[in-house]
Amino acid sequence: MGRDLFDQFPAMTEMADSELGYSIKNLCLEDPNKQLSQTQFTQPAMIVVNALSYFGKLENTRQKPDFVAGHSLGEYNALLAANAFDFPTGLKLVRKRGELMAGVTGGAMAAIIGVRPERISEILYNFAFDTVGVANYNEPLQTVIQVLSGWTSQRCLRR
Repeated sequence: MGRDLFDQFPAMTEMADSELGYSIKNLCLEDPNKQLSQTQFTQPAMIVVNALSYFGKLENTRQKPDFVAGHSLGEYNALLAANAFDFPTGLKLVRKRGELMAGVTGGAMAAIIGVRPERISEILYNFAFDTVGVANYNEPLQTVIQVLSGWTSQRCLRR
């Protein structure tokens, strides 16, 4: 992930390393400690690689987009592209976001692909999964479910 980008943007890569306290290039390309799948590492890696990709595109085309948009973690890259904040600030925000999400205990999330949201809700209700509910509707056939301790299925399934 990002193989050609780190050498193309050494100053930004060094800035990311300094902010994160580890080599982002080493994490993305080698992952020697098997950390890339942990959200506190995945999220900063994603914003860095996406930002470097964006800046590479700007260098190549010399054209800024007319508008930008992002969903979930991608919102941070959209805000960076819209100049809402600079690269170090975005990286700090996403690093903290990843740390906070990693610190949540007693829950889990999963994206279900290829099933309509109504069917997912029906299954959760019919099988009385009292602590599982719909957390997010990413697109018509991709729904995120989440374990929510102490919730009833009726409260979880309301849209």
